[in-house]
Amino acid sequence: MIVASLVAAALLVVGVWQFMPAGEEGAGNGDGAEDAREAAPFQPPAAGAVSVTGYPVHRGQLIQRITANGVAEAERLLRVSSEVQGKIAEIAVREGQWVEAGDLLVRIDDTELQLERDRAEEALITKLMAFAADQLAVPGADGLVAARADNRDESASEFLQRMISDEAYRTILAQPDLEGRLSAMTREDLYAALAELTAQRVALETAELNVARSRVVAPFAGQVAGIDATSGPNSKTWPVVTQRVNAGNELMILVDPTPLRVRVEVIESEISYVREGRRAEVAFPAYPGEIFNATIESIAPIVDATRKTLSVTVRLPNADRRLKPGLFADVILDTEIYEDRLLVPIDALLIRDNREVVFVARNGKAQWEYIDKGLENDDWVEIVGGNVQEGEIVITSGHFTLGHDASVNVVDTPDAPGGGS
Repeated sequence: MIVASLVAAALLVVGVWQFMPAGEEGAGNGDGAEDAREAAPFQPPAAGAVSVTGYPVHRGQLIQRITANGVAEAERLLRVSSEVQGKIAEIAVREGQWVEAGDLLVRIDDTELQLERDRAEEALITKLMAFAADQLAVPGADGLVAARADNRDESASEFLQRMISDEAYRTILAQPDLEGRLSAMTREDLYAALAELTAQRVALETAELNVARSRVVAPFAGQVAGIDATSGPNSKTWPVVTQRVNAGNELMILVDPTPLRVRVEVIESEISYVREGRRAEVAFPAYPGEIFNATIESIAPIVDATRKTLSVTVRLPNADRRLKPGLFADVILDTEIYEDRLLVPIDALLIRDNREVVFVARNGKAQWEYIDKGLENDDWVEIVGGNVQEGEIVITSGHFTLGHDASVNVVDTPDAPGGGS
């Protein structure tokens, strides 16, 4: 303990001697005082450099933007309906399935439709034979009769072949005792046939069309969905085999999501800045952190008089079909484009003494510079005045508590982009 006390006392004496002002005699001899005057003065160690990130001052485009929101819509969405009545015989697709144009969706039982077609065909054959028989038997000045005058030797069936299409002729030719039936027709039959022939043709064509319509096919490529997919669940969302439907009943939805459109409303004061063909960015809460490129496709020609807004539609390619109709969307529209502007990131801008400043990293020091800013958007600020030069590095993070000439270490400096877009 005695030795420790002596050592502590000796250190205390040495410490007091070192901190005595120069020129003042200490407790020791003259040689000790001279050593004290020659010793370097005490200084605290320098603080470590602050790590910051920076960005080059550069020239490029400054694009001003408008933000809005809307809901994604499919370019083509069709509520597929039955065009005939009958029972559903087959459902050839499932919900969400991708189909090509012409693929079968639903088949309606066509038994009744086939019977109607057969009856219409028989009625037309009868009218055609009546028409042909009178042409063969009755001469006269009528144009229809005169057309037969130079072919008096042809049979009724030969004349019929000349008067109608090959397909219709083959159907008629298959009828039993064709010549006998034709020869039994009278002038009265002709008059009745001429009055009804056109209507009977239409009846047959309609019956044939209804048979064809019993096959409900996709008019374009797309995905199928339940009939209430756009309005929420309901009592009936999907057709059922054996279910009876009438013409006009909805069966399902066919939607082509490539591309998608988003319709947004732009306020009246910003209308003049919007241009067709300009770029847009679309973000969906369903896909956080992702930005989808789009194009301003169309601008409505009429302003909504109540809301004082104009409808603007942007188009997204959506080739991979990830995006779905009905998604909420945040949209940024590019409006005015200003070329060759001196730009810094908006994160570099600070307010000191009620003025805008940026910190410029020069030789390991952060030097603040007052600036005059021009145009700006959400990302970039144009510098129109101040001692900041193209190519210098402005500090964009870690600078809120910096002082002028503080030591800094710029740990990340990306290359300048081609423009401030």
